[in-house]
Amino acid sequence: MTTLTLVLTAVGSVLLLLFLVMKARMHAFLALMVVSMGAGLFSGMPLDKIAATMEKGMGGTLGFLAVVVALGAMFGKILHETGAVDQIAVKMLKSFGHSRVHYAIGLAGLVCALPLFFEVAIVLLISVAFSMARHTGTNLVKLVIPLFAGVAAAAAFLVPGPAPMLLASQMNADFGWMILIGLCAAIPGMIIAGPLWG
Repeated sequence: MTTLTLVLTAVGSVLLLLFLVMKARMHAFLALMVVSMGAGLFSGMPLDKIAATMEKGMGGTLGFLAVVVALGAMFGKILHETGAVDQIAVKMLKSFGHSRVHYAIGLAGLVCALPLFFEVAIVLLISVAFSMARHTGTNLVKLVIPLFAGVAAAAAFLVPGPAPMLLASQMNADFGWMILIGLCAAIPGMIIAGPLWG
């Protein structure tokens, strides 16, 4: 099996997955199963290994996500029941004002997501967006987009986020430069993708 064949199989699998989900309206889980089996067959993998690889990959991912969602839901419920979420929302609204609430939630996502994985940060901070929407009467979607933009910028660019830390250690990069360049990319990225165009 040549490298070109494997690359074409990977690209074709992604395109087929997009087609099945977006155009053919196939359920995402079924589309993933079909594409996974097709990719395994076209890459020359034996049939018994295709099933084992799919089970291992999906099982590991689903197992990780189940723990993340369960713990995040518990923390979110604790924050909600103690009134901490409302306090966070009120303090941010006092600092930024109702007219700049989009910047407040984007900045909250950027700062709070630094030590967390993307999924964990979203599950923990989504309740703050709900609370701010309730306090301001703003459409929830207009608050969630800046929140996602802030969390995504932190997860992608900023040390000490887990992914940038791993990347920096693998490439032996200077952490000072990583922080400086990460800030130069993350802050404008969060503002453009969130409050401005969100």
